Amino acid sequence: MKMNHHRFEFRSAVILLLCSPWLSIAAEPRDDASLVKRDGAKSRIIQVHSEEVPAPSTDDKGANTEPAKSVYDAPLDPESDSSHSLRTWTLAELQAVADTIHPMLQRDRARIDSARGGALQAGLYPNPRFDTNNPQVFNGQNSLFNAGIQQEFVVKGKKRLDRAAAVKVVQQNEFAYVQDRFGLLTNLRQQYYVLLAAQRRLKVLQKLQEITASSFATGKEQERGAGELAHIDVLLLKIDNQRVQADLENTLRLQRGARKQLAMLVGDPSISDDQFEGSIYDTPPQYDEKILNEFAAANSAYVQIAKLDVERNEILLKRAVAEPYPNINLGPAYQWGLVQGGEQFWLTVTFPIPTWDRNQGGIQAATADVAGARKNVEAVQLEQLRRVADAYSRHRAVRAQAAKYRKDIIPNAMNAFKLAEKGFKKGEWDFIRYLQVQRTVVDTNMAYIDLLENVWTTAAELSGLLQLEDFE
Repeated sequence: MKMNHHRFEFRSAVILLLCSPWLSIAAEPRDDASLVKRDGAKSRIIQVHSEEVPAPSTDDKGANTEPAKSVYDAPLDPESDSSHSLRTWTLAELQAVADTIHPMLQRDRARIDSARGGALQAGLYPNPRFDTNNPQVFNGQNSLFNAGIQQEFVVKGKKRLDRAAAVKVVQQNEFAYVQDRFGLLTNLRQQYYVLLAAQRRLKVLQKLQEITASSFATGKEQERGAGELAHIDVLLLKIDNQRVQADLENTLRLQRGARKQLAMLVGDPSISDDQFEGSIYDTPPQYDEKILNEFAAANSAYVQIAKLDVERNEILLKRAVAEPYPNINLGPAYQWGLVQGGEQFWLTVTFPIPTWDRNQGGIQAATADVAGARKNVEAVQLEQLRRVADAYSRHRAVRAQAAKYRKDIIPNAMNAFKLAEKGFKKGEWDFIRYLQVQRTVVDTNMAYIDLLENVWTTAAELSGLLQLEDFE
C-alpha cells in the first residue's frame, strides 16, 4: 500500500497542474456587445469591441482558481529557450509585416497599377497620321509630291465610355486587393491561434510527462516484493508515461509545422523560430448576426466586385450601341511639282457606312452580359450569406460548448477527482477506478484546448467576413 500512496501523490499533482488554467476562462458572450461602424476603402468596415476579461474565477468555496503561472514558465523546447536572442511577435505586428512584404499583396498592388495604366490608355485620343490619300509621282520634270495629315474624330463618346469601363476594372482590382488581404489576414489569424493552442498543449504535456515519468520511476522502485497486482499497476504507469511521451513528440512536430506555416503566411520564413505572444484564454470578439448578414450582402469585397462588374457591363453595353456610329477621318493635303502651276490643296473625309454590320451581335452579347452580371451579384450575395451562416453557427456552437466545459464539465471532473481522491485514501476505490478518473480529467482539459482553438479560428473567419482591421 505504500507504493500506491507514492503513486497517488504524483498523480494528484498531475490533476492540480492541469486543471487550474481552464477554470479562469472568460464568461459567456454578452448579448449587448458594443458595435461601432465606420467607413473606409470604399466599403463599410465594422469594428467589433471585445469584452473585458472578467475577474478571476472562484470555486463554490470561494477559492481562487486562476492558473498558476509558475507551472508554465518553462520554455517550450530548445528553440524557444530564453537564452536565444529571438524576437517576440504579437498578432498585430505579424499582420503589419504581412501587409508590407507578402508577395500576394505586392502582386495585387502591381495589378492595380497595371489597371490604372490601362484606364489611362483607354481614354487617350488617337494620334494624327501622315496621309495624303494620293500617291507620290516621280516622273522627271512632271514629278508630283504630296503632304497631308489625317485625324480620326471619335464620335458618340466612345473614348469616354472606354475609359469609364477601364476605371471599373481599376476599382475591381482594388477590391480584389481587399479581398485577398483579408483572406490572408484570416488565414494568418487562424494559424496564429492554432500555434498558440499547440504551445499550450506542449506546455501541459511537458509537465505531464515529467510527472508520469517520475511516477513510473517511483512505481518501479516500490514494485519489488509487492506481488503481481503491483506489477500490473506499474505497467499501467508505464503505458501512461509512453502515451504522454508519444503525444508530446507529436505535438512538438505539429507545433514546428504550425510555426513554419505562420511564417509563410507572414511572408518571412526566417521568423519561424521566433517567439509568438498571446493566449487562447483571452476573450474573443463578439459578433452580431444581423450586422454580419448586412455587411456580407452589401459591403463585402466579393459583392463590391460583382456590383462593379454590373456597372462595367452596363458601360460596355452603351459602348456596343455607340459602335455602329462611324468615326470620321478628316484631314488636309497639299500637292506640288517641279513645274509651277501644278499645286493643289484638298480636304479628305472618310468614314465607313454602317449598312450590314451595325454591331448587332456585339449589342446582343453585351445585353446578355449585363443580365448575367446582375444575377451574379445575387449569387455572390447568397454565397456570402451562406458563409456567414456556416461560420457564425460553428462559432456559436463551439463557444457555447467551451462555456459548458468551463462552467460544468471541468468542475464536475474536478469534483469526481476529489471524490476519487478521498475514496482512494480510505481504500474504498481501487487503483483502476482512480486511474480512469484521472484520465477523464486530463482528456477533458486537453479537449478544452481544442475547443478554445476552434473558438478563435471561427472568430478569425467571422472577422475576415466583416473585413475587420483589429482582431485581439
